[in-house]
Amino acid sequence: MKMVGKEMTQYLGDFQFGVGTPNGAEAVLHSANRFLNSFHADGSLAMLTVDFSNAFNMVDRTALLLEVHHHCPSIYLWVHRETPLGPLLFALALHPLVLRVQNDYNLPFHAWYLDDGTIIGGANEVAKALDIISSEGPSLGLQLNIKKTEVFWPAFNGVKVKDGLFPSGIGRPERGVKLFGGGVSRDPYFIKELARRRASRAVDLMKLSPCLRDPQSELLLLRSCMGVAKLLFGLRTCHPHMMDDAVSCFDKGLREAIEDIFVCGGPFFGDLQWRLASLPMRLGGLGLLSAHDVGVYAFVASRAQSWKLQNHILRNS
Repeated sequence: MKMVGKEMTQYLGDFQFGVGTPNGAEAVLHSANRFLNSFHADGSLAMLTVDFSNAFNMVDRTALLLEVHHHCPSIYLWVHRETPLGPLLFALALHPLVLRVQNDYNLPFHAWYLDDGTIIGGANEVAKALDIISSEGPSLGLQLNIKKTEVFWPAFNGVKVKDGLFPSGIGRPERGVKLFGGGVSRDPYFIKELARRRASRAVDLMKLSPCLRDPQSELLLLRSCMGVAKLLFGLRTCHPHMMDDAVSCFDKGLREAIEDIFVCGGPFFGDLQWRLASLPMRLGGLGLLSAHDVGVYAFVASRAQSWKLQNHILRNS
């Protein structure tokens, strides 16, 4: 089974990074921003973010099984009966469409994370790639969700707005696009607003924890899933200076949640107690990481860990 997974990862690895690829989503997001920063002034380019409707449930099982039979026949009977390999099998079924797009058009940036595709190239080529996806996707059970599909580039030479080039219902954001929960944009306010909204939602969730009326459970949730984990992807993919407002909002909310657990919002919880609470458990703390403490390191670590993969994604540019 491990050998099959390795072979499939190698087969999918040129353009799909959602299966068996560590830091795949982060690498695609970093790469898109690197490409944008390098070529933002080229008005002939367009960036397309692709979205399918209910993709995992709608993908055609017959097409999926044909791909399994062709590329990994040793597990065909197992997959035919039942299998937990959902993401791998979806990527396998999608891959002929991905290859068709890449082989037919010269695209300097072409990357997929499961059902989320990101394509950058000349506006005409990107529009033709979208035509292939929308016309051939249904044979695989993949229906393009045009309302969530977007075309973006900060500079343009008039081609992208030509009548009939892109469908009328496609999104046309002017400041940037949201990708995997992060942002691709050269507008710092666009990135900051995305990060601030994510932090606000995390704080709103923290405020609901007292409804449990169980301090131990509240603390466990804050440590494992309500805490910095809610903001970690943003910390790893957004430049730290664009995360200042989000980090301040998040840390303030986390501190108030801890105060409520230990002193019910009363006195005797100051800066020292907050600092102690944010220490690792092995050092006597509660393991509740401050977003301010980990932000810079998270971004640098993500860029470093995914650099080789970024260069692979950007190889055609």
